[in-house]
Amino acid sequence: MTDQEARIFLEGEHLQMLQLVSQNPLLELITPQRFPSREFLVSMLAQGLARRDGKIVPAYGLNIRIRLNDDYLTRADSREILEYLGPHEEPWHPNFHGSRIYLPIRAGQSVVDLVRGCFNLWAWHQYSDQDENLNVEVVEWARRQPPSAFPVDPRTLVWPLLPCCDCEVEECSCDA
Repeated sequence: MTDQEARIFLEGEHLQMLQLVSQNPLLELITPQRFPSREFLVSMLAQGLARRDGKIVPAYGLNIRIRLNDDYLTRADSREILEYLGPHEEPWHPNFHGSRIYLPIRAGQSVVDLVRGCFNLWAWHQYSDQDENLNVEVVEWARRQPPSAFPVDPRTLVWPLLPCCDCEVEECSCDA
């Protein structure tokens, strides 16, 4: 990706994140020092689970770092891009292990989609019980829970309305 392509992509991502955060009281974007930045720090006011003193307990809040690598438009690996920053010492989710977050992503996927994915994981709106996940202990625990145990936080994020076509009007009357 050329410097110009990167700048255009990152400016667009930053603007989309600002729009998402402005519509969601559950999100806070810690604005990068440089604009555009390859790094986004996001705080989510959602309930997840954590292990404390050997017990699985409700845990409020999630802080993540999204760091887009130089070749993000052609290659993406969530273990390199997504980082759990806290505030809980032991987050309890199959897709969280230490500071790593595993979320299936594709090259060039929007930062807004990455935030949505992390929010949905933390609130247990989505999880996988396949053994290839990062935290097998949590997979085994989740399999023993009743389906009614999830999600642990029923709230969802508000998503900006998108135009139906290239006319850039949210609810136009074109035939697109």
